[in-house]
Amino acid sequence: MFASVVHQSSVIAMDAHISDGVQIMAGAVVQTGVHIAENSIINTNASVDHHCIIGSHVHIAPNATLSGSVKVGNGVHIGTGAKIKQGIKIGENAIVGMGVIVLADVPPEKVLHPAKSLVWAG
Repeated sequence: MFASVVHQSSVIAMDAHISDGVQIMAGAVVQTGVHIAENSIINTNASVDHHCIIGSHVHIAPNATLSGSVKVGNGVHIGTGAKIKQGIKIGENAIVGMGVIVLADVPPEKVLHPAKSLVWAG
């Protein structure tokens, strides 16, 4: 396993659980009760609100926002500036494109392409 890397300008709640190999970049915010599994990236200025569960090998791109209690499956990519509503589940290996607003659960392997729909409501 690789060591975790946390930028000094990030803000991480004391009770957040950060697994091995996680990278948390400059300006990122990780709130209370968050669990981040191994080898995931919380990129620049991304916000992960309370009690989110982030799977392994996930990339949360710059300026993405996950509201509280979001569950993100393994291998998911959440694009730059995407916004995820509270309580949403994103299935394994799904891709949420840049700027997409997610208002309903995302099935595994689903690709939400911003050119087709900027709002996913199921």
